[in-house]
Amino acid sequence: MPRITRSAQKQIEFRCQKTRSQQKKNEGTIAASRSKHTRECSISPRKRRDPTKACQTLVSVSPKKRKNNNGKVTEVVSSDEENSDPKQKLSFAGLESLKTTPRNQARCKSANAGLKVGSEPRKTLSLARQDGQQYSKVRRALHSSHPNNLLCREKEITEIRKFLQNHLLRGKPGSLYISGAPGTGKTACLTKIMFEMKDDIRKCQVIFVNCMALKQPQDIFKKIAVELVGEDQCPAKTSQKFLEEEFSSSAATRILILDEMDQLESKHQEILYTMFEWPSLPKSKLILIGIANALDLTDRILPRLQARPKCKPELLHFAPYTKEQIVLIIKDRLTMVDDGNSILDSSALQFCARKVSAMAGDMRKALDICRRAVEVVESGERKQQILQPVGKAESPSKRIETPSKPKKVGISQIASVVAEVYGSRLVSGPGGEQPTIPMQQKLLICTFLLMTKERSTKEVVLGKFHDTYCKICSKRKVSHLGQEDFLGLCNILETRGLVGMKRAKDTRMIKVTLKIDEKEVDYALQDKTLLSSILQEGIPTLSKN
Repeated sequence: MPRITRSAQKQIEFRCQKTRSQQKKNEGTIAASRSKHTRECSISPRKRRDPTKACQTLVSVSPKKRKNNNGKVTEVVSSDEENSDPKQKLSFAGLESLKTTPRNQARCKSANAGLKVGSEPRKTLSLARQDGQQYSKVRRALHSSHPNNLLCREKEITEIRKFLQNHLLRGKPGSLYISGAPGTGKTACLTKIMFEMKDDIRKCQVIFVNCMALKQPQDIFKKIAVELVGEDQCPAKTSQKFLEEEFSSSAATRILILDEMDQLESKHQEILYTMFEWPSLPKSKLILIGIANALDLTDRILPRLQARPKCKPELLHFAPYTKEQIVLIIKDRLTMVDDGNSILDSSALQFCARKVSAMAGDMRKALDICRRAVEVVESGERKQQILQPVGKAESPSKRIETPSKPKKVGISQIASVVAEVYGSRLVSGPGGEQPTIPMQQKLLICTFLLMTKERSTKEVVLGKFHDTYCKICSKRKVSHLGQEDFLGLCNILETRGLVGMKRAKDTRMIKVTLKIDEKEVDYALQDKTLLSSILQEGIPTLSKN
């Protein structure tokens, strides 16, 4: 078989990869050729000497080498207008070509969006505490002191003014007894009228005594004598006779105002009888005005005044405030402050007025509840921090805080304060879980409530109090306490502020009074089956042994 040679076959050549030295050598030749063109024509159009020749000169678009499909290094040439250097800016023609693509157009729009002509610089945010000046103004407006304008008491003010004008202008003696529940405006109305009639009252001497500040009822004579003539000229022992001589011999008109007059109750009520007799003394020009909570003081405690018309005082009663009157007064207070109605919600105000009018109609307590609710909201707002816009160049001391909309006082805040004010101290303790008063003390209070309801009295003698307590405990088969332990139990309740005690020489003659509202006691005792049944059945009557 003949031998076949393979020399005639076409050989395939594989291109070898250039070494680094060869690549550097090739780059050097390309750079030399480009330098020749750059010397003839500058890249920047403004530095060209002959624009027509520069435009005809061909230079490479990029100094980097590009490879074609065959793998050989070729130079891509273009006009000088299309030439670009990494260190130089693109020409306007290049920018126009770049903006034609959708992607470049989106980039340009996003870049130009933040650079608007005449746009304000962005403001930074900083944490700042709320400004509670609005709450402080509302709290000051809801004060419980004597206001300048007394609403819903026009009739009572007219009666007091008429009484004073008749007796001051004519120089006649007389007495006036003003009664009403606490917080109904008795003292406030009298103080307002005295201030308005200061020109007429300037000629006479005014003596004002708060009987609550006296340790004993007998100290009232000494107190009036000191206010009348001074401590130096006041006798030490004969104060009562000295006052009678002063009131009957002096030609000057004197006005004596006794606030909390019911605190002067004594044995046989001699002190009260003596004071109401002073205006009827011969040549007396005394005008006596008594203020107390008891409505039937002159009828129940002073029955002898009915037989002596000259000693009987004129009566004026202040009724408790109704819900509509409480709402009207609080709204009038809020109008004194700018945007004051925006702090207290109308529904919360209605809720507060309804609660207070149902209990006692005490206007001072209604103002205290609203003021306390505003304090609760204010303390919560001051603790919170909010974001507020602040300029970049401003220092923290020069920042102007934008006033935020204040938070309103709602029903929840009013309800919590009402629970604190009217919450029964007989039912629950501070946590509202366990009772704070033992069963024996609750039985004692229940007995007192029964005796005051059946006998129509506000104070009970300790001896009869203990006897009734023993009867109730015996009928219910509950162990009762002795008289000494019973007295100790009353002392404990006195320290709690639930009852008051007037001391006497004989232990059984000590008078006990209730210091909390009867409605609250009645409501608090209804939660126990045993105590509610005692209230329903009343005081038991036991046969004598």
